[in-house]
Parts: sequence; C-alpha cells; structure tokens
Amino acid sequence: MLVATRRVQHAPIPSAPIDANPTSRASTRLFCPTLFWVISTYLFCPSGHLATRSLNFDYYLCLPAPVDHHDRIDRIIIMYRLGRARTLLGSSRPGFAVVRALATAPNLVLRQNPTALHITGASLPRSGLTLPFDWLRDSCQCVQCVHPSTRQKLVRTGDFIKPVPRSVAVVDDGSAVRINWGGEGHDSVYAVDFLKRYADPSDQTRRVSHFDDVFAPRAWNVSDLPAQSYVEYESLKTDPLPGFLQLLRYGLLIVRGLPHETTTRGPEASVGVAQLANMIGIIRETLYGRFWDVVIHRDSTNIAYTNLNLDLHMDLLYMQHPPHIQLLHCIKNRVEGGASVFVDAIKAAHDLWDLDRDSFDVLASTPIPFHYENAGHHLHCSHPTIQLAPPHLQPLDRRPSDPPHIAHINYSPPFQAPLPVTAPPELYSALQKYTQLLTRPAGRFEHTLAEGECAVFDNRRVLHARTAFWDKGDQNTESAEETNRWLKGCYVEVDDLLDRTRVLLAKRSSDLP
Repeated sequence: MLVATRRVQHAPIPSAPIDANPTSRASTRLFCPTLFWVISTYLFCPSGHLATRSLNFDYYLCLPAPVDHHDRIDRIIIMYRLGRARTLLGSSRPGFAVVRALATAPNLVLRQNPTALHITGASLPRSGLTLPFDWLRDSCQCVQCVHPSTRQKLVRTGDFIKPVPRSVAVVDDGSAVRINWGGEGHDSVYAVDFLKRYADPSDQTRRVSHFDDVFAPRAWNVSDLPAQSYVEYESLKTDPLPGFLQLLRYGLLIVRGLPHETTTRGPEASVGVAQLANMIGIIRETLYGRFWDVVIHRDSTNIAYTNLNLDLHMDLLYMQHPPHIQLLHCIKNRVEGGASVFVDAIKAAHDLWDLDRDSFDVLASTPIPFHYENAGHHLHCSHPTIQLAPPHLQPLDRRPSDPPHIAHINYSPPFQAPLPVTAPPELYSALQKYTQLLTRPAGRFEHTLAEGECAVFDNRRVLHARTAFWDKGDQNTESAEETNRWLKGCYVEVDDLLDRTRVLLAKRSSDLP
C-alpha cells in the first residue's frame, strides 16, 4: 500500500534523502492504491525499521515494515507513472524516479541529497552529522590520500570539485561508511569515530579528542588555587602529568627541590632549570640568550636587574610573539624581601566583563604599543590588552552573558611606549579599572622562592612582580653583594607542553584528575 502526499513537481527527480521513519508523517492528504506500480527489492535494518526515501521533491512514501525481520532489502527502486492520476495531482507531464535506500545498520542510517550525506544513529549527536561531499572527498584517509607512515596528506584541498558519489554503504558492521566516487572510481572508507571526531557540529567531540576540555584554563583567585600548585621535582620526574595539567589550567606551578648547587652564571646551564625546562618543552632563545641571570647590575638597562620594587608585568611584549612559558629558578636567596607575586590576568578580565562591558570591549579592540630601545636593541610591537581568540576558536555553545574566550593578556606598563594621540579617551579609564582589578588582594599570590625552588608560569596569562629587597647583613644596597639574590631564567613554548600533555593523557584514558 502506498500513501502519497504533497504536490508533484515537474522537474526530473533528483536523488533524495532517506527517511528512517516515513510512516510518522501526519500530513497525509491523498490515498490512491492504484497511483503507482512498484518494482522493488527491499532493505531493512535488523531492528525492522524501514530504510526508504523521503522524497523531498514530490511524495512521501509509506511502506509497511516486513513481517520477517530477517528479510533483507538491498535496494528500493520505485518507478512511477502519473498516467490517470495526473489530473488528480495537478500534473501535466509524466514522471519517473529511481530512489535507492542507501545503507542502514544497527543504530546507523544514511540519508543523501545532491550535495551532502546525513548520518543518524544512537552513537552520534542527536541531530546527526551532515557531511558535504566536498568535505568527505577531501578528508579521505586511504593510503592514496594520506601517507601511511608520515600521516601527511597526499592530495590538496581543491583537487576535487563537486565530487559525486556513485554508491554509499555502511560497512564493517555499522562502524564505517564506504563511498565510491563516480568518475574517478575511488573508494573512501570513513570510520564512524573519525566522522564523530571531525564533523560534530557542536565541536565538542573534537575538543574532547584533543583533550581541550581537560586542560582548559581555569580563572582563579588565590583561594581557588589547588594544592597541586606545589610539586616536588622528583615527583614531577616520576609523573609529570599532574604538574603539566596544573600549569595549563592555572598558569602557575611552583617546583621544589630542583638542583641548584652547581649552577653557573651565563647564557648556558647544565643543571637545574635546564633539566626542568627540557622536561616541559624546547627552550626558546631570545635577545637575553637561552638562559639569563636575574641579579643586581649597577647601571642596569632593565629594572629587573635592580633591587627595586618590580610591578606587575609580562615579559617581552615588544615582540610579535612573546614567549609563553617562563621559568625562574632560585639559585640564591640571602636577602630580606624579594617576594615573587603572581596574578591571573584572565580572572581580572572576566571580572571586568561582568562589571563594565564597555571597558572590556575597549581593551579588546585598542592596540597598546610596547618597546625596548636599549643595549643595542630596538624592538617594538603593539597588542590589545585583552587579546580575544579568533572567531573559529570561540565556544559554539557560549551564552551572551559569558565572556568570550581570551587567547592572551598583554599587560606590561614598564615596557609600554607612548600611546598614539588618536587613542580613544575611554582607554585611559578602562586601563585604570582593569589595573584596580589586577591589584586586588584576593588575586595576589605571593611567595618568596627558597633556594632550589622554581616558579613556572604562563607569561601570556599570569602577571608576575617582585617586591623590593635588601641584603640581610647590610641595609646599604650600594655595597650589597650582587649575588645575594640570584634567579636563573629561561622560556619554553607552550606548543611543546601541549604536545607532551596530550601524549600523556592519551596513555592514561581514565581517572583524569
């Protein structure tokens, strides 16, 4: 028995989607058992659900489910002639359609239109996955398209324009989809897990597959910092994952017990901070060398090399790509004062979003110039104070009341160049409000590094500062020994840390902290 609905179009009938449950249509208006003659072979999934066509061009067809659930249908071919019904249906021309039920398998149904394949199933997002054929052909993972050992692509996006599938089928007991591409005769097989990972419209599957949800930044005040903010070096060597996650989530880690006794001054180091830096990633060399020493220098060209109070700042913002992870290893501390201070600038930015949206927008849209013109160097670059992640990295499920995803903070008053005279007047008050949030006691983590301790922090997110200090034995800093307070520092890029953390997480797929 056939039930027809909707008015027929006169154009040749294109390929149409498959409807997993056409009998649910409540809008049936016409019933004509002699309207069509049907030649068919049938394909039903083992559960008995009909895998037939939802004819988006003229009719919805309703066919009864088979009595025997083991009755398999390989293809439905529906040929119709309008004949005597053309007046009834308002059609003046005969038509002909060939409608194939693509594949069904347990919990997996495929629907096809001229430009895309739609997959639904229990293991997929509720709305299913819509996969353009352009994307599918470009994403083929066979050995002809992706080198098996290098995993590098052997074809270019744009090599296949408007590809047309000759056939589509579910294979491997419902765990994969095979497409044979017309013209070139190329076979592509896509694991369902692969499609879920790369085609989930919510982007959640991709984020989970890359562990982005595990080490997503967590804004903090001091009371929010967990006990994992402190870790023993030997423990970190045995199991670095908890320390790596702490650093990525909160941007701050204090490592204790790092060897320091044989550290030497100069741009090279063989122990201590070098060992820890190499554990985290690849050391980045800058104008200060691979390693640098924070000690008092007479006639210093950098306020860090004095005993004065060093206010909240970030390093090297006068570069186009400032270094990300910074390490400061305490080699010697025989002074009064000199506490290290850290503040989560993202937390302050989130609070500014809640308190004064206009000021947030000004800081996110106005570039601030930074410069370093000293000691034979001339560096200059501008960055917005609040640097938002690009649109394609913003959360798809973000609510209007939520702050946008922040990629970096760029705040370093000691190295700020004169503002352009065209800077918006609102910038000055916005910076004042942001500074007030940054300097709240609730957000100020203060710790005096002991010898052998190393502060590791995210220089693109966490501000650092230092209180003034003086020698314990002589209050006159002019005669104080230069090395009574000595830190050894270096930089590491975050990509290396992300890489190593993902590898560790992949090996430890359960019981994530």
